[in-house]
Amino acid sequence: MKNGSYRMCLEIFPANFGLMDEEEKKRAVTGFEQVLREIDVKYPLRVLVQTRKTNADDYIDQLEHTYSIRGLGTYDLFEKYADFIKDVSKDYEIITKKFYLILEFSELKYTLSKDIVSREEKDVKKRRSITEQEIFQEARQSMISILTTFKSQLQAINLKTKILETEEIIRVMMDYLDEEKFQNNRQFYEHIEDFRKKAAEQTLPGYVS
Repeated sequence: MKNGSYRMCLEIFPANFGLMDEEEKKRAVTGFEQVLREIDVKYPLRVLVQTRKTNADDYIDQLEHTYSIRGLGTYDLFEKYADFIKDVSKDYEIITKKFYLILEFSELKYTLSKDIVSREEKDVKKRRSITEQEIFQEARQSMISILTTFKSQLQAINLKTKILETEEIIRVMMDYLDEEKFQNNRQFYEHIEDFRKKAAEQTLPGYVS
């Protein structure tokens, strides 16, 4: 980010709490409490929830892809569920929700690993400045470690998760944009880097209304 901080995003695939039995519900609540206790004030987490209307076919395809249903050995049961969803969709709108944990990692609060610091101090004659790439890789590995802990805890309460790559994050953010605003400025958003460079050369703000 421009302020020197970093972001990493963890997608959490939802589970239907209402379909759990009492014992499963207790485990889910207890496990989620443990997740919340792991949050360190130095690494604040933000929650992004995206709610969208969808049609039955798209919803079913998303379920099948996300949970690899064909490989579970219960596809016949899923087909019956799919037929039920298609029937229900005739009278009701289908709403999907996507959940994301966004980890913030500030360079101002970031301390370089002992390995890099000691390497610099041992040989003063060969001392060099630490590169931005080294700082980036250190921060990245630390963030992955933090999110991996959350992944393990969420997996313990049967919540599937995925650390998003850059292209996946871009798609999330594009979905987050107001659709009308995106359509009205489609050319700008699709060539945003070109507009930024041109604006910088002309010392103009890189945006359109």
